[in-house]
Amino acid sequence: MAREEAVNTGRSVLVFLFLDDIPTSEMSMEVVSYIKTSTYIAYPKDDQHKETFWDKLANDIRAP
Repeated sequence: MAREEAVNTGRSVLVFLFLDDIPTSEMSMEVVSYIKTSTYIAYPKDDQHKETFWDKLANDIRAP
């Protein structure tokens, strides 16, 4: 349903947030396909990149 919305409106409607590394073999084919073509954000392990992470997440959520 989210993919159809993205195609019909031209905007991403899902933002994936990965707190840990997840092997693609443990993801559904739909999720793998979506993250290859859409926005996803990996949570940084080091503190110096966390502010940038939160800024990017806020921008992605607000994007029209």
